[in-house]
Amino acid sequence: MADLIIKPSTGPGNKLILQDQAGGAILTTADSGASLNNLTGTLSEITPGTSGNLLTSDGTNWASAAAPAAGGTLLSMTVYDTGSGNYTVPAGCNKIHVHVTGAGGGGGGMGDGGGYTSGNFANPTRGHATGSGGGAGGTAISVLAVIPATTIPYVIGDGGVNDDSGSNFTTDGTAGADSTFTHSGGTITGGGGGGGDHATKYPNASSAYNHGGSPRGGAGGTSTGGQLNLRGTAGQGGTVHWEHSGGYPSHHPSSGEGGGSYWGGVGIPAHEAVPDSGYSRHYGGTASDAQDGETGSGGCGGRVMYGQWGSDGGKGIIVIYEYA
Repeated sequence: MADLIIKPSTGPGNKLILQDQAGGAILTTADSGASLNNLTGTLSEITPGTSGNLLTSDGTNWASAAAPAAGGTLLSMTVYDTGSGNYTVPAGCNKIHVHVTGAGGGGGGMGDGGGYTSGNFANPTRGHATGSGGGAGGTAISVLAVIPATTIPYVIGDGGVNDDSGSNFTTDGTAGADSTFTHSGGTITGGGGGGGDHATKYPNASSAYNHGGSPRGGAGGTSTGGQLNLRGTAGQGGTVHWEHSGGYPSHHPSSGEGGGSYWGGVGIPAHEAVPDSGYSRHYGGTASDAQDGETGSGGCGGRVMYGQWGSDGGKGIIVIYEYA
């Protein structure tokens, strides 16, 4: 048969209406049929599919498909706390919220031990203070647009240390190493914290009761490359130790704490038990008395009594929150 041409008149009230067998409208145009220009092919039903699906088009065909995840939805979290390697952006992830924290500095040693005999200092340059704490690593924070399957190199900084030796306590803690996350736009760096001073770094030998200066705590690490760059907390300084005989009081302080990182994790400082009336009963400490820092926090300083050296700083850490 020849083409069927239906041409509504111009003006209001001249719609083109197609009805089903019951007389219900299944297609209605605007006045004069203006909204149905250039229609070709066959009108067909699209299967609705799963509840909640959306009708989508690829430019040629229509289809019922699941709705994509809403932008800003948290998909997962990735944590690196040792070593180095490549981070791979997971499927469906379009943005990441990155926290890069450097390692903590090591705590300072307690001096060479034997700083006093029978309740009095025999040598004012030995053992007159407690070791200071190491500084915490800095933390850099950024939100980055990413493409799934992209790889991004990272490095986790190692914590600073002290010489864990039974005979060498006159050493400062070493600095913690940087942690880095190198994306296409630059490098995000959490700087390592500084090492703490050892107990006898600033001696004063002018008097048997003049004990010199207090050791300084390690500086907090700086951070760069982030949209927010935070400095780590500095380590606590060591405390001057003094003691008198003949019934006078005695001061036996704990060592300096390490600085706390963005994530916390400061260890318990080394300490000493209360001496007896003869000033002879002291806590015979071991390396475990000054606990190591964690998650970028600084190590604690060593105690003034024998066998207690500074503890190590915590390794750095990188935490990545992944969003659709």
